[in-house]
Amino acid sequence: MVTSRDVHEIVSKLSSDKAKPREEGFKLLNTWLEGERLIEFCRYLGRNTSMLKPHEIPHGKMNALSI
Repeated sequence: MVTSRDVHEIVSKLSSDKAKPREEGFKLLNTWLEGERLIEFCRYLGRNTSMLKPHEIPHGKMNALSI
């Protein structure tokens, strides 16, 4: 079962300035994008992302069309 901690770990590693943590992030993300886990992971992201407001998205830029 995917948790917010799993997603946070992936995002933290992928957004690292260093190559090794980013590579680890890619590997970790790939483990979630295989087989049955893919469906669960995508549902989790879709469900939780749809609840976010634009100001709640870390490093997000506001879309000019949404203003």
